[in-house]
Amino acid sequence: GGQSRPARIETASLAAEGLYAPIQLRAQGQYNGVALTLEGPLDSIATFRDAATPFSLDITATAGETNLAFIGSARDPLNLDRVQGQLELRAATPDALLAIGGAGTGGGPRIAIELEGTFDRQGAVWRISAPYGEVDGAAFTGRQWQLTEGAHGEADAIALDLGLARLDLNRILRAAGQDAEVDLPLAGFVAPDPLLDIRLSADELIYGDLQAREARLVAALRPGLVRVETL
Repeated sequence: GGQSRPARIETASLAAEGLYAPIQLRAQGQYNGVALTLEGPLDSIATFRDAATPFSLDITATAGETNLAFIGSARDPLNLDRVQGQLELRAATPDALLAIGGAGTGGGPRIAIELEGTFDRQGAVWRISAPYGEVDGAAFTGRQWQLTEGAHGEADAIALDLGLARLDLNRILRAAGQDAEVDLPLAGFVAPDPLLDIRLSADELIYGDLQAREARLVAALRPGLVRVETL
């Protein structure tokens, strides 16, 4: 869509006491208008020079009430590629995450998010395996979440598999500012970005006047088409 995501480094430091000592990272700046702080110990300079050895990363990123921690390694650290490790996310609201993704600021529902899982990135594919956590106090688990970056001028693709103990769409939509009748229109887009493949289940579902148990949805979003295979 031709949108830009401006990034700015305001202050940054890398310090190590020796060739084989951990590198201490601290940086402050902005991404897409969201103030960010990055800090944590990295591997040594000696390991960085050895391309055959994975470079360990222990990084914490903070944006307001959102905290993201990663412990793992990368075989291409400058490009943050060929990465594997454990990811932990704590967010009092999704505002910072939505703003970083380009959805604007202050438009998200006031719901807390907690997430843990195994993260890896291999080229265009970003993946979280065996994710689990809570959304608005309700537990969830998943098999795998995957983002595949589109080639230049093409849409990204997201595959999401999520199972929730409880999904109260009324509360989420009203928290996002939808005061009228709660509704999720199945709107088609000529050129959606990202493309979506969703497998969603909920032990308990609340939506409008509907209260249901053992709810399940399998759906996809494609150009000009919303395909619902299972509802």
